[in-house]
Amino acid sequence: MRRLALLAALLAWPAPGGAELRPGALKNKSVVLVSIDTLRADHLGAYGYPRPTSPNLDALAAESVVFERCNSHSPKTASSHMSLMTGVLPAAHGVLNWGETPLLSRPEALPTLASLLKRAGYRTAAYTSGGNVAAELGFDHGFDAYVDAKDASLSLARLALEDLARERRPFFLFVHTYAVHDPYTPPEEHARLFVAPGYAGRIVASRERLGVEDDWWAQHRAYWARVGSNDPADRRHLVDLYDGAIRAMDAELGLLLGRMRALVGDDALLVVLSDHGEEFQEHGQWTHNSVYDEVLHVPLFLRFPGGRDARRVSDVVRLSDVMPTLLDLVGVSTPEHVQGASLLGVLEGADRQPRQVLAEWAAQGLTALRLRDLKYVSRPKGEELYDLLQDPGETRNLLPTEKERAYALRLVAERVAEASFALKERLGKGGTPRLDPETRRQLEALGYVGP
Repeated sequence: MRRLALLAALLAWPAPGGAELRPGALKNKSVVLVSIDTLRADHLGAYGYPRPTSPNLDALAAESVVFERCNSHSPKTASSHMSLMTGVLPAAHGVLNWGETPLLSRPEALPTLASLLKRAGYRTAAYTSGGNVAAELGFDHGFDAYVDAKDASLSLARLALEDLARERRPFFLFVHTYAVHDPYTPPEEHARLFVAPGYAGRIVASRERLGVEDDWWAQHRAYWARVGSNDPADRRHLVDLYDGAIRAMDAELGLLLGRMRALVGDDALLVVLSDHGEEFQEHGQWTHNSVYDEVLHVPLFLRFPGGRDARRVSDVVRLSDVMPTLLDLVGVSTPEHVQGASLLGVLEGADRQPRQVLAEWAAQGLTALRLRDLKYVSRPKGEELYDLLQDPGETRNLLPTEKERAYALRLVAERVAEASFALKERLGKGGTPRLDPETRRQLEALGYVGP
């Protein structure tokens, strides 16, 4: 534990007094946005998890604004990330994961965070793990450089910082990693911190031991074929391996943050978040195929230069709020069509209006609407209503006795959806993604497109 405390101290920035939160307060400051795919908020120490999965993120949390109740708009990577980057909901931008239909890229008329910052004089670069954040879906819009690097994105981003730091103008760096995504095969040094030594099941913690070729889809199928769907020991083992994967990612992130401090000093705005979480049969499923909170509740850390204004915020916020917040801070106007809203008012205590969060996976007929602590869920099998304050695990469906409240939330969900469809009509459809041979080969290996 002393080693962890020392590492956290080395990575920590000093934290001077409070920040003046006003539009343009961070004009011409560089911005670094890190997205850790498939990271559950409640598996981090900063969100109350008792296991030591995230020493570097926990140290970062101590000098950041930590949004305790941030929500994603989709359980799927492409839809969630496009909402993050454009500030509009999935029904408005229409971008889906590879393999879903209709597969469309970002509408040409829809600006991104990168394009708006580039117009304001920023140099823009992205290092991602590809797949469902591939350039061909429109994620490269506004970036001077957009590199899809599979799981090497965190280490490559460290090298990118050296190049970006040489310039005299501010930069925007977007980093994305699948390091926590299934199949969960963390390095042994991280896995042994969590895995019970007496596990005797069939799950293997090494991709090499799966005995299949090096493509994600084959590995995914081989991995889950070894999992007993109703075996409590297998469920515990999967959680152990997932926690080991978080710890391995956290170590890589610590190196990135350390490099950022060495090269940029304490003068950049840093955001760390996830696109969605992961489920371990809380509602009978694996991975991320539902709209319950184990999937939609995501971490969000906002660290100001100097570590100023660190605090915890309990208001319900959304990933679509990130884009207008960052634009607000650096003094760039937010387009009128953006459905998210800046969080500066929340941080100043001037905005107490509750934010409704609409999440969906349209391909499977799943919708969720959260307003304060009430959550309405619509599935093909029926409707559900939960009081998240009294029942955070969403185990007691209140709909049979609370039909009027469920109906009121359904109307809100329908109104937000209608506004999104109207916006989609204004923006127009995206094009059909065009794949060069190398990108197609990579996506076939990941299982997102057919050969």
